[in-house]
Amino acid sequence: MKNMKNMKNMKNMIKIKGQGPILITGPHGVYTIRNNIEIHDKEQYINKIINKLYKLLGPKRCTVMTWNKEFFEKNRIYPEDPNHIKYLKKSIWNKEMKRLKIKHPVLHIDLHGMTDNWFDHSNHLCIGTDGIKENYKCLYKQLLPKLTRIFDTLNVPYSFNNPYNGYSHNNDFYTLSHQGILNNFISLQFEISNSLRKKIAKEATTLNKFKNILIDLYSLNREILKTKKYKTCKKQQKTRKHKNSKISKKNKTYKKKTL
Repeated sequence: MKNMKNMKNMKNMIKIKGQGPILITGPHGVYTIRNNIEIHDKEQYINKIINKLYKLLGPKRCTVMTWNKEFFEKNRIYPEDPNHIKYLKKSIWNKEMKRLKIKHPVLHIDLHGMTDNWFDHSNHLCIGTDGIKENYKCLYKQLLPKLTRIFDTLNVPYSFNNPYNGYSHNNDFYTLSHQGILNNFISLQFEISNSLRKKIAKEATTLNKFKNILIDLYSLNREILKTKKYKTCKKQQKTRKHKNSKISKKNKTYKKKTL
């Protein structure tokens, strides 16, 4: 079985398509491992949604990043969960985001799935905005009501930062939306219930509503980033580093197990 040391010489672990300023990531399209022991299940419909959004938005407006599912299934290994990284400099997703040749400003949407039983209703979207709130404090109050107006158009119950905020305030680990913020993106984490994911993946009307939300968010992103308030806020922004940010010697991979 191949370990990560050997995998360093292998290409195509991550699939990247497009060169547009709306960056969509989906880190849980395959089984991943976190904390060296915990297996995180792959999330249904996420890759399908990302591919459909890419077709609708096109490569000039959209860039997508996912694991190369075929690579990991063929080699029967788990990669480290890129949404739960302890050593930022060893995050291959972070390295790829740094290499992206996208003209700023970049709107980064990190897509995830959650189970329906988190809530009493079947359709739900949780938007994690704490990365923006923490790093662009002077903008957040101005931004929040505009975000609310955009998400109201989806016509499903949603919440901000409850139960997921997309950010580790103690810097115990780095989420992908946190990594996006550190790359000067405006990053949001979307946690989508299974029933809503199914609708987005299978119903053209819901998919188009979701696509329009991304377009509206990008327009808002451009509008905000042109303001004097953003420039002032940017000067105040402090890059937060993990207290144990030394480079780990190895990334971990694991043999696939039957769940």
